[in-house]
Amino acid sequence: MKIGILTFTEGYNYGNKLQNYALLKYLKNNFSCEVKTVNNCIAQGSRLKKAKILLTWAIPSKKHYMYWKRLIRFKEFNKLYLNLTKEKLTAANESFSEVDCFVCGSDQIWNPYYYSSIDLLTGKLQVPKRSISYAASFGISEIPKDKQKEFADALQNLEAISVREEQGIAICKELGCVECRVNIDPTFLLLKEEWLKVIKEPNRKVPSKYVLTYFLGKIEEENEKLINNFCKENSVKRIDLNSVKNLDWFDITPFEFLYLIKNAEFVFTDSFHASVFSIIFGKQFLTGERVSNNNNRMSSRIDTLFSTFSCENHRIETFDGDIDALKLDNAKIENIIRYERNRTKEYFLNTLFK
Repeated sequence: MKIGILTFTEGYNYGNKLQNYALLKYLKNNFSCEVKTVNNCIAQGSRLKKAKILLTWAIPSKKHYMYWKRLIRFKEFNKLYLNLTKEKLTAANESFSEVDCFVCGSDQIWNPYYYSSIDLLTGKLQVPKRSISYAASFGISEIPKDKQKEFADALQNLEAISVREEQGIAICKELGCVECRVNIDPTFLLLKEEWLKVIKEPNRKVPSKYVLTYFLGKIEEENEKLINNFCKENSVKRIDLNSVKNLDWFDITPFEFLYLIKNAEFVFTDSFHASVFSIIFGKQFLTGERVSNNNNRMSSRIDTLFSTFSCENHRIETFDGDIDALKLDNAKIENIIRYERNRTKEYFLNTLFK
């Protein structure tokens, strides 16, 4: 069987690349199958918006140079580790011959603000192909009313539906899909030892002791004070990822991203996957609320993650200053991950490989 993982393949988001890598490795290692990542070239956003962004990026500056450098390094990661299909998936596709079936997910592939239609993101083609989802995410708390029928129709294409957070179950049920379940993010499917084999030290001087920040949204003023006070009180440096104010670390690769989390004294973030890897590597961390540009609450996946691992006290907004309370029970974490891996294997055996 040839399986095609259907997720995002463009862009330069660390979590996206690492969940893709993890699901590919997991399926390949645990089942007798060939696994590829579908070369997803479905257009996101309007052409006019993309043209404006490209014109902006064409203006010479250090910031734009680092954007391009990071994008090139991510494309190299795709080439080396994600086994992209030669065939491209676009809005013009009526069929897709390179794989036998699709596994749709993980990540926010069903976010209605990312794609104008999710038909193809459920593998819905004129020439039918078996499709299931795994830990797919809507990324928001509710589907806009004008898109609900379209989403409901698209989800009917799936033989089995697995989502990443409890809010995804609620959305699916509202859209008429009663048979659905939550599964753990693919990044948890690989053993910690497997991640330790691929992490890579960045090719630049890393402080011996540092705090890592990784925010995809704006860092609120009170959180900025919290981070700076922590650094001062503990005499540690600060490494900011994804910051256009400090570009020194902007172009690191996904495996270098793992190294920086693994070796940090503390992690401050609003990222789901930075939280995930903090849990995997047993790091003390705090995660902040992030709100999308359309004011949609985006933390439902954090809610499920923290509920699963009893990490509710790791929210920046409710932090009471007790750093010691943020230490993780690694044995308990490993037991939970082991249980969830068993659920995942059972899901695939009862759906794709039955």
